[in-house]
Amino acid sequence: MMVTKSRWTVEQLESLRDMEVHFPDGHLCLFPIILGFGKNIKWDARIYIKGAAGVLPVDKVSLLSIGASDADADVWVARTARALSALRGLYPSLVPALEARIKELAEAAPALPAGEPARVSD
Repeated sequence: MMVTKSRWTVEQLESLRDMEVHFPDGHLCLFPIILGFGKNIKWDARIYIKGAAGVLPVDKVSLLSIGASDADADVWVARTARALSALRGLYPSLVPALEARIKELAEAAPALPAGEPARVSD
C-alpha cells in the first residue's frame, strides 16, 4: 500500500459534510465529491425530487417544482452559488494537466549534491 501526504488539513477533512435544505417535495443538497483517493475534493449542488431517481440542476424552476415559494427559490439559487464559490475556495481542485506538469518539472530538476547546502544566490 502506498501512503502519500494529504494536501488537506485535519480541519478540512473533518468539515466534509453534505448540507441539505428540505422542501415539501424534495431537497437541495450541497456535497463534497472526493476524487483520486483524496487528491481532489470537488463540491457540487443538486436538487432531488421525492420518489424520483436522478437529479436536477439548482435553478429556480427546479426549486419551484419541489415546493419552494417564488421568493425562496430566488434566495436559494443565490445562496447556493455563494456557498459553492466559498467551498471551492476552501478546497481548491488541482487541474490534472497542471499536476502532471508540476510532477514532470520536479523530476527534471537537478538534484543537489549530497552534503552541500542549497544557496539562493551569492
